[in-house]
Amino acid sequence: MLAPHGEKRKELRRDRERIAYRVATHPPTEMIMFRRIRDYLRAFKRELCVYRRVVRDSRCPRLARFLLGAAVAYLLMPFDLIPDWIPVLGQLDDLVIVPLLIWLGLRCMPADLLAEVRLAVATDAERAGPTA
Repeated sequence: MLAPHGEKRKELRRDRERIAYRVATHPPTEMIMFRRIRDYLRAFKRELCVYRRVVRDSRCPRLARFLLGAAVAYLLMPFDLIPDWIPVLGQLDDLVIVPLLIWLGLRCMPADLLAEVRLAVATDAERAGPTA
């Protein structure tokens, strides 16, 4: 048996309210993914600031400066050790060499210097306020 016209409207209104509640309490997956990407990009930017300040510091060892500089140079140079047109290996070298150089550079650095610079970058970011 069919429901009367008024019952149908009430049912549709309840469905719309349920959907509105669901969207308000559970953000869409795209929004969550956008927030994660934004957080990763902010962390990446913060780490770049840390590396830049550490390299400029006079207490930074030469080997650490060289390794961090080599990582940046490898990212910016127009050619690679393994050409990108070679499937998988061409892209894999960028994903392995640069993080390896950064990791080695940070391992050569005094931990207290790195902690001090990270704290300085965090306080500067707090003072600057939220960025878009």
